[in-house]
Amino acid sequence: MSKTEALPVELRACYEHFKSRADKRKTYTTLGFSAVEGSVDVLYIADYDPDRIYRRPIDEFTEMTMVGDRHVPRFTLRETDVISVEERDLVLDELDEDSE
Repeated sequence: MSKTEALPVELRACYEHFKSRADKRKTYTTLGFSAVEGSVDVLYIADYDPDRIYRRPIDEFTEMTMVGDRHVPRFTLRETDVISVEERDLVLDELDEDSE
């Protein structure tokens, strides 16, 4: 991915995982990106476990996966601007403090 190429993931947005079910939603809020050794990762929290930051390579976050005999997105964008920049920064600060 070049430095000028737009990243295909919205920040501060709600995504739903392909394993989500009507009785057990698996939704996630994206917080930011992190670059480690040339790889770009998406940082996000699970709405059912907001005390932990998850990290996934952007290629995996945006990839298609097989469900039965069809390809579906691993994560599907459901809603944008679900938290403000200030709320996002507060979450990141709180989680950083907890990990120290």
